[in-house]
Order: sequence, then structure tokens, then C-alpha cells
Amino acid sequence: MWRGMCPTMGRRPVGASAGGFGGSIRHPPSRGCAPEASPGAVAGPSWGSADRAAIVRPLIRSSAISHRARVVRAVVWARLAAAAVFASTTPAEVRESAGAPDAGVGPWRRIEGARFEERRYADGDSFVLTHDGTSVVYRLYFVDAPEMDAEFPDRVREQAKRFGVGVREIPGLGRRAADFAAQWLREGAVTVWTRDEPAGGREESGRRFALVGRGRRWLHEELVAAGWARVYGHAVDLPDGTTAARHRHRLDELEAEARREGRGVWARSALRKRQMRSADRASPR
Repeated sequence: MWRGMCPTMGRRPVGASAGGFGGSIRHPPSRGCAPEASPGAVAGPSWGSADRAAIVRPLIRSSAISHRARVVRAVVWARLAAAAVFASTTPAEVRESAGAPDAGVGPWRRIEGARFEERRYADGDSFVLTHDGTSVVYRLYFVDAPEMDAEFPDRVREQAKRFGVGVREIPGLGRRAADFAAQWLREGAVTVWTRDEPAGGREESGRRFALVGRGRRWLHEELVAAGWARVYGHAVDLPDGTTAARHRHRLDELEAEARREGRGVWARSALRKRQMRSADRASPR
């Protein structure tokens, strides 16, 4: 092992203990060995302090810069790797369900005294509310009401399958769900909780997701309990801290009860099942 001496010449390596970023810098014994100082030595070229400085300083500078560059590069790569791991293991949905705001989504904002505005395109889960002269189209969290037209046939077919009704029945059921929501909203002013999260939609102004309530009642809960909406779609932690998972469990129970009782859409679904069973019994075997 090289221990600070040139093995072939018996000379101390130039810059063997020069200080640098992160510790001392040691150069290979094959490079830049200065003659060992000995009293009375006359043979060979004379090495003065200026000569040693001319060689030592560039070597120290280049080695220190190289070491710094390696350290900086290692830190940068470590941070990039950590960011990649976070992005791959912490999707937006998880961050949102934990209550952390996503890009473009702010904290909960409470709007008191909002009122329903009659619009042609209002349906069971989206409608226009006005407050202080401003009209906003809101889309309810957690639920999905039947479509009122067949503009999106794939969605209508999926709803028909989920509700257990015919595809052609969906628009009529959607209009009844819209009537239920409108009647509930017409009863008086409501409170809107929103984070101004975009919810798409066909309106030029777009829609925002929201929770709409009056007193201790939430409209989306009323829709599910009455059988005019299914538990489906975007979920979020409630303003009071109730987690999205816990609240969805409550909604699932309300939907199960509405199905058992044959309310709203489920009434048509139960009727369809009875008709199918009757037709099956009446068919010749």
C-alpha cells in the first residue's frame, strides 16, 4: 500500500496532504514526486518553492474541482431519484383523499346563502347556484345521477347496467332525478362547500365540484337515500375531517337501503326484475 512515499524514488509525493473539499487529496505515486530534501545534496536539478507551487497548485485546484463536481452530481441524482419515487408511489388521488390540495385545488371555501337558479341543462348531480350576483355550475362529489339524454351512449349503457334498467329508460329516470334535486334546492338557501376543483362539463364556464347542504343534510346523501343517484365518482375528505372512505361507507349503506326498499331508480329496477322472473316462469319448458 502506498503510504505517502514514492516507492521507486524515495520521494514524497507532491500535494500528498493538501487540503481540499471533503478531505485530503492524494495523488498516485507515478505522478509529480518532488525530490526529498537532504542537507548538502547537489546532484540533480534544484527545486525551489516557486517551482513546487507551479506544479502543486494546478493539481490541487483540478482535484478539488473534480471532487466537488462529483459530490454535487451525486446530490442532484439522489434528489431526482427521490422525486421519481415519490411521484410513482404517491398519485394525485391518494394525496387528495388525504386532504392535501392538488395543483389548481384550494382549501375548502364556504359559501352561505346560495340559491338555485333555473337552467335548462340542470340535472340530478349538477346545477347552477347563485350568490352575490354570481352564477356557478356545481357538480356534486360522491354521486352520479342518471343522464337526461343519450348524448353519451357509453355512459348511458353503463348506468343502465348498474341500475338494472333498460337503456331507453335512463333519460326519463334522469329527468326525475333532476326534478328531485331541483325541488330540494328550491326549498331555500343552501350552503356550498367547494375547493374550486374543476369538474369538466359541457358548459363554457365549466363546473366545480362541491358539497351542497342545508342544516345537517347533504344533497348528495338525500339523492342516494331517495334512490335517484348511485354512489360513484369523485370522493373527497369532508370539511369536518371525515375521511372520504368513511363517508363513502355511509353512502353505500344508504344506497343498499334504497335498493331494498325499491326507491327511485331502484323501483324501476325491481319492477324489471319481477317482470323478467314472471316471463321466465311463464315460458314453456
